[in-house]
Amino acid sequence: MLCSLQVSAKRGPHCTHVILIGADGFTPEVIVNNPGRYKNIEALMARGLWTFESRSVLPSSSAVNWKTMLSGAGSEMHGYTEWNSQVPEVEPICTDKWGMFPSVFAVVREQIPSAETGVIFSWEGIKYVYENDAVSYNDQCKEGDDHQVLNDAINYISAKKPNLLFVYFSNPDEVGHQYGWCSKEYNESCDTIDAYVGKLLAVIESNFDMSKTAVLFSSDHGGVDKGHGGKSMKEMQTPLIIVGGRLPKNVKMSFPVMRYDTAPTIIDLLGLKEPDEWRGKSVLKFVQTL
Repeated sequence: MLCSLQVSAKRGPHCTHVILIGADGFTPEVIVNNPGRYKNIEALMARGLWTFESRSVLPSSSAVNWKTMLSGAGSEMHGYTEWNSQVPEVEPICTDKWGMFPSVFAVVREQIPSAETGVIFSWEGIKYVYENDAVSYNDQCKEGDDHQVLNDAINYISAKKPNLLFVYFSNPDEVGHQYGWCSKEYNESCDTIDAYVGKLLAVIESNFDMSKTAVLFSSDHGGVDKGHGGKSMKEMQTPLIIVGGRLPKNVKMSFPVMRYDTAPTIIDLLGLKEPDEWRGKSVLKFVQTL
């Protein structure tokens, strides 16, 4: 069954540029336990909408939840069910012309054919959860090399001014598995992510009109001890922060937010129409002050 992507834009765009920053395995516990330590992420929260309770689908693992975040529906619909899924283990309920359950990149390519889009990542697993051929710039950095991701993202933003960009960092998850979530080493890896967020935001602000630009920060899952994939809230809940455009400042999202709400929110920010098959909802629909 073919998904319904051939639709016209809903209205004039809220934003012309959206940047999603993802940090694998980043738990909100580090911010709650260390107030004032992660200054750039906390400053981002103060500038927009935020929640520490954005909930994953099950299992609370990587590929299934990155696919969910980018695709507006859960594993029962998109078919990715494992931490390292490279193809859907369950037949997708429908597919786009690239043969996948549609991600934000397919939607943008169909509705804005000239859009500049990019994905920059340091874990090979990311390349399997979106339509590579629908994206202008696919940059698979050396495995685990988040510093290269940062540098490549800075250069790409400056050179190409992308309409939609996903910047993925892998380090918190790797350190969590080695030393434990919320260990000294894990907290230090989150220090690095916080510094990268600050550097990315500086470059974004110098290249884009922030009244027409949105930045999102989120993760796929948290962790307990040295693992994740289970049903505890420490494994399932992550931050979701959204700033820019016409969004209000320092508003905690007091309504339920699921991982599959991110993609519809991105599409709503761009003023486009999400596929009928998506099940997530744009969080902007619940913000009274917009």
